[in-house]
Amino acid sequence: MIDQYQEIALLEKPVLQRVIFKPPLKAKQEMVGESCFIYPLHGQATVHGGGEKRQIKTNEGVLMKCGRYLNLWRANADDRVNEVVVMHLFADILQYVYDNSIPDFLVRQQSQSVKCIQVVKYNEALNNYIQGLRFYFDHPQLLDDTLTKLKLKELIFLLYKSGNPAIRLLLQELFEEEKVSLRDLVNKHIFDPLSVEDLAYLSHLSLSSFKRKFKAIFQTSPAKYIRTRRLEKAVDLLRYSDKRIADIGYDCGFNDPKVFAKSFKAHFSISPSELRKIKLEPN
Repeated sequence: MIDQYQEIALLEKPVLQRVIFKPPLKAKQEMVGESCFIYPLHGQATVHGGGEKRQIKTNEGVLMKCGRYLNLWRANADDRVNEVVVMHLFADILQYVYDNSIPDFLVRQQSQSVKCIQVVKYNEALNNYIQGLRFYFDHPQLLDDTLTKLKLKELIFLLYKSGNPAIRLLLQELFEEEKVSLRDLVNKHIFDPLSVEDLAYLSHLSLSSFKRKFKAIFQTSPAKYIRTRRLEKAVDLLRYSDKRIADIGYDCGFNDPKVFAKSFKAHFSISPSELRKIKLEPN
């Protein structure tokens, strides 16, 4: 549930946003001709997209180039709401910000691939910058176009100076969407708590087209293939690890322990706890 939403626009496009909401929350992002930087002042999430996933937590940022993403915001142990600042970087906005003279460090210098999602670890300069934006969200009348342009330039400069070579490479490829085959995308996300509908969304396909292409590749339905792979992994973890059963279910893509136990027993005719007892019995 969104409790508070604010945005600051440039050329009638939202470039700075502050969102306060109660997790858990699943947020979809489809970015065409734009990239995005997300910074939780409080909160933690897993960002999925382009066959990749990254974990972010309070006072860490994540930079994403254009594409489709799912952000899964987890419930907080302290039951607090999340406060998240978002910066949208549009291709035409960058031209405007830099007066049609894009600096060399934003121009692709080499053909070297980089992951489409990059985490920016905590650093004091970036955190102070984000904290400073709070003032303008509280007093938006003080932020005109000239100052907004400067704030966007400052963000890009801080990202470039983060010291992470992957961030610098990603800044040069912000508007080049990652191309991932359906097979690779499914196999990379198969143990994540994503639904068939989520995988179809990340694949840029309708649900019916995704199911049809999936069956042509894997020779079975998405639901059956994904459930079988997840349950087979669960068997290995139950036999060879000491993790809690609920944690094993989550590691295998099941958000609900009851759903995990029910699916496991329906498939193997034995419950996860019963299988674990067999493992623990002496020979």
